[in-house]
Amino acid sequence: MPVFTKPAQGHVRGAAVACGPARIACLSSLLELRFHECPTFKRLPSYVRELGVLKELSFAFMARLKALPDARGLTALQSLQISYRPKIKQLPMGIGELPSLKHLALEWLNEREEVPGPFTALKSMYICSCEEISQLGTGVGELGSLKELTLERCCGLNDNNLPILTALDSSLW
Repeated sequence: MPVFTKPAQGHVRGAAVACGPARIACLSSLLELRFHECPTFKRLPSYVRELGVLKELSFAFMARLKALPDARGLTALQSLQISYRPKIKQLPMGIGELPSLKHLALEWLNEREEVPGPFTALKSMYICSCEEISQLGTGVGELGSLKELTLERCCGLNDNNLPILTALDSSLW
């Protein structure tokens, strides 16, 4: 069995992860990290926020997940996907301030009520089956870089609580 000291991808499925300071160095070059089907996780390991070159981060099928670590250290993060019924009430601190975040996908988040902003570099936002989301952050309507916005089965959103999308290219409609 090969030993990978500097992996580019990490996939955690159905297991607990213990990673102390000695192991963080081996993860420092990680570009992609997926946590899927980890039913016992209530929160993610704090070392995730120290993965400064991480470009893609994904969480799915984590029914007990209630909190995400502060995201401000993830300055290279380009894509974040959170899906399939975690109990997250708020997105990670600093997520709207990440300079490289281009793609945000939120699916089946039934505890989430608002999507914050300002998401200055965001190019695409996909929100699907998030029934409790009742508003998008005020900065969402002013995203000059936003090229694609998809809202599907978001029963809490209506034309009274959607921001005016002044910066979205009308040719996309």
